[in-house]
Amino acid sequence: MAKTKTSRTALTVLVFLASISIVTFVVFSSSLIHESFQKRKAHSSLEVSEIKTPLDRLFAQILDAYNYVSLETLADSYIENGIVKESINAENIAELSEKLSKLPESHQALVVEKINLIKSNFDSMEQARNLVNSLFTSADRNTVRPDVNRGDLNAVLAAIETLPQENLKNSLTEEASRTLPTIEEAERIAREKAEAERRAREEEQRKIAASWHRLNLPRYINQFDAGYLNGCEAASVLMAASYKGRMTGHSLSSFANTIPITDNPNTGFYKSMTEARNGGEAHWIAPAPLAKYANAQGAGSVNATGSTLDQLDAEVANGNPVIIYLTYRYANPLAYHNGVPDNLHVVVLAGYNSYTGQQVFYDPAPVSGTIVTLSKSRTEYLYNASGRRALVIK
Repeated sequence: MAKTKTSRTALTVLVFLASISIVTFVVFSSSLIHESFQKRKAHSSLEVSEIKTPLDRLFAQILDAYNYVSLETLADSYIENGIVKESINAENIAELSEKLSKLPESHQALVVEKINLIKSNFDSMEQARNLVNSLFTSADRNTVRPDVNRGDLNAVLAAIETLPQENLKNSLTEEASRTLPTIEEAERIAREKAEAERRAREEEQRKIAASWHRLNLPRYINQFDAGYLNGCEAASVLMAASYKGRMTGHSLSSFANTIPITDNPNTGFYKSMTEARNGGEAHWIAPAPLAKYANAQGAGSVNATGSTLDQLDAEVANGNPVIIYLTYRYANPLAYHNGVPDNLHVVVLAGYNSYTGQQVFYDPAPVSGTIVTLSKSRTEYLYNASGRRALVIK
């Protein structure tokens, strides 16, 4: 820093002495001086060492010193008490850059740090102004942007706080804070909306909880564990009857053995309860003969074939589990034989929700869990597609 001050002082003295020299030379060779000045101006980008004649070099040094002192004086005019003035504008910055570019490198090194400081301060002030503008719909700052939030405001205020220009910092802070009422109103509306949504969710959950009608069956039977690959009807009868405390002494095997194997599903069990279907037609028994053989063992069942799903739901609401004919894994019906889809499957309807329409089943073939929930629309489609076949344990 001491070396820089010495260099600047030397340049100032040089300018003073050069001025005296200029007056002296003017008296004796004004035309030559004029020519030398013109040469230097025409080749202002040249270093002094590149100029040939002693007189040209002298006047080049004088002009460089003059331009340097002029630039530093201009730069100093934009700084007050060590802080760049907030009034500086883009045109001023452009002028400083242009004047700096015309100085030889040796002179640029003496003032470039100050110029860069001014530029940096100017950029920071412009950035802060633009950030404030971003809170509004236009640069005139008449209307606050409707989507502005507290995070946006805090980020802008943090950027403003870094400015050393106190007046500008205060004015920009005041302008930015004009968005606060809009932000607070938006926050109030958001809180009210969130509270309304919370209450709506709670009310929705209350309605759902109040709309359940469920029968908790005390017995679950997995048809596969007992080796009855097609024993879903018998297993469903036993599970449903258990809710009434009936047929508790029967195993799946003992009850299945009371049902005769026939070549007609309307008189007994068609095909086999234990042999795999292997993609062929359904192995099954119709509701009427199933009710007959189940009642012979004390099930207390009633053939409800032809009932609507709403009527079956009403039975559940009255505490009566329903044995319902759907499809395996609740898939779309496959090819039909004997009036039923090849992938026919029987489960127990043990619950429903009158608000959401969900249906609850105990499934003796637990592919996706022992208790399955299905939409009412899907249940109705599969029930209708399987011929509206059902039994009710009364």
